[in-house]
Amino acid sequence: MLQIPESNIILNLKGTDKASIARELLETMQQIGDIENILEAILARNKIMSQAPGRGVAILRYLGTYARTTGLAVGIKREGIDFDALDGRPVYIFFLLVSNDRSKYVDTLAGLLRLIQQPTVRLNLLRARSEGQIKKILETQPI
Repeated sequence: MLQIPESNIILNLKGTDKASIARELLETMQQIGDIENILEAILARNKIMSQAPGRGVAILRYLGTYARTTGLAVGIKREGIDFDALDGRPVYIFFLLVSNDRSKYVDTLAGLLRLIQQPTVRLNLLRARSEGQIKKILETQPI
């Protein structure tokens, strides 16, 4: 079960590329830390290794001292965008994980990876019509 505040959920992402999607998600977590340096680190990591494992999902992530705490955000881009996913398909569901605590980071990332393996979860996230519905989907699924 993932805990996520509704304020960290974006039902209709406006971004059209990696940088704008990452910034949009980061801005939901105003108190997370040094947003500019976190964004720079996320984009640098993505140049080295895709953060989109496939199945229409990307998990942008940062672990380091620019973060003050651990935070999770999620956004939906219904029309999907090219995000250099490992399967070559568009990405529709974006998670952003930021943390300064390795243990919380690893636990949350592992939970996200297990969660996105479930086709019904991915489908339900795309069908959700409110932030509350997305929150309920994420918080009621065992991870």
